[in-house]
Amino acid sequence: MIIQKLFKGYESPIESSDQRKISFHDYPVTMFKGNIRIPKGYTHKNAGWVGKMNKIVDPLKINFTGQYYIALHSCGAQCRYYTVFNLQNGRDLSKLADNLPSSPESE
Repeated sequence: MIIQKLFKGYESPIESSDQRKISFHDYPVTMFKGNIRIPKGYTHKNAGWVGKMNKIVDPLKINFTGQYYIALHSCGAQCRYYTVFNLQNGRDLSKLADNLPSSPESE
C-alpha cells in the first residue's frame, strides 16, 4: 500500500550530505476529484466538523498523496494522536499512524 511506504520514510532524513535533495516533483500523485466519503463518526454541525470524540476538527479535505486526510488531534495535557482516512473510499487507516510521534518531545 502506498501510504505504508510513505510512512516508512518518515524516520529517514529528507536529505543528507551524500544524497541529492528530494523534491515533491519526484513523487507525483493523481488527485482524487470525486465526492469524498465522510469517515464514520464525523459529522458537520453549525460550528464546523466534529470528530468521533465530539470535538471540533479541521475541515475534512484531501491533504496527503491525492486521496488521504491526515489530522493531528489533541486530547489535552500534551496528549496528541493522528487519524488517517482514505477520503476516496472512507476507510479508516489510523492504525498506520500509531508509530508517528505525538509530540516533538516524544522523539
